[in-house]
Amino acid sequence: MISKISHGKGFRGVFDYLLSKQEARILNGYEGMTARELSAEFRTARNLRPDIEKPVWHASLSLSPDEHLDDETWQRVVESYLAKMGIDTSEHQFVVIRHSDTDHEHVHIVVNRISMSGATWRPVFDIRQSHEVMRELEREFGLKSGERKNDGFGEPKLKRGEVEKALREQEPPVKLVVSEAIKEAVADKPDIATFVNRLNERGIIAVPNVASTGRMNGFSFAVVGRVDGDGKPIVVKGSDVGAKWSKLKELVDYEVERDGEFLKAVKSDATRRLDEAGSKTKGADAGRDVADNFVGDEGNVGYGQAGDGDERTAFEGVSGNGSGVSESVETGDGRSGKVGEEVAGSDEDVEI
Repeated sequence: MISKISHGKGFRGVFDYLLSKQEARILNGYEGMTARELSAEFRTARNLRPDIEKPVWHASLSLSPDEHLDDETWQRVVESYLAKMGIDTSEHQFVVIRHSDTDHEHVHIVVNRISMSGATWRPVFDIRQSHEVMRELEREFGLKSGERKNDGFGEPKLKRGEVEKALREQEPPVKLVVSEAIKEAVADKPDIATFVNRLNERGIIAVPNVASTGRMNGFSFAVVGRVDGDGKPIVVKGSDVGAKWSKLKELVDYEVERDGEFLKAVKSDATRRLDEAGSKTKGADAGRDVADNFVGDEGNVGYGQAGDGDERTAFEGVSGNGSGVSESVETGDGRSGKVGEEVAGSDEDVEI
């Protein structure tokens, strides 16, 4: 099984999209309702927490092309999935919509993060947690594994401090957001333009480190809206998210002569966007140094970073209770500690 997760602001848009598909069917309790009716139903709880900017949690679960489940089994899979994700379905509204528009049988799940009592389910590492839950569901229901063998590709280098901060401030690290988006973007070996556009659709700015000759040395990445303590966009190198150019170039269709000018234009546009983002919070010069320091895996590093992959970042924001996230991390001297507690050792790279 494979899962994909997104977060959104409005229920009407996602219901309009999901129910517009041919042969779309609601499997649980809301059968026959329109997008307008569902949106109105979910609005009741949403209005209890106007402070929650993104109450929509949307997941899709897909089978292998040669697998099939009947409606009843799909409902059991979804119920198990939501329970393992830490969502109390007796408190939170959710809709399950089955689609048959691809060769992969799949369902979409739309959850209201705000319960009928006004409590909020707060996902932090929900993307990674969902991948782990997929393996559990495969064993539970005898389904084929959708786990990709990637030789470390797309595995971010997360420091102990980053994990602690994510759990404390309830927001997934930029590195994790970027790495998951990259893995999805390269799934079918797209051309380089499609790869960049797919990331852009996910709110991720790809900044090519491209020479005047058109030769690529890699990418840096930033997530729209994610800034450090000084209000500057957080920029991470490809190597820090498991996507150094030596690996990434094998998963995209790239030709120097064909793509050189395109990548130069992408770099120029990305520089402008991040420059503007910095200017919004720190004045006209706040993002200026971005323009001179964008690189991928070779050369200088972008601002907000130190050399050799040691990143200085800060991130503020969303929500989550850390449910399902391993709290044990390896400290600098090899001993393990609990996230959020004082632990000895340096900021070693860890995997969560």
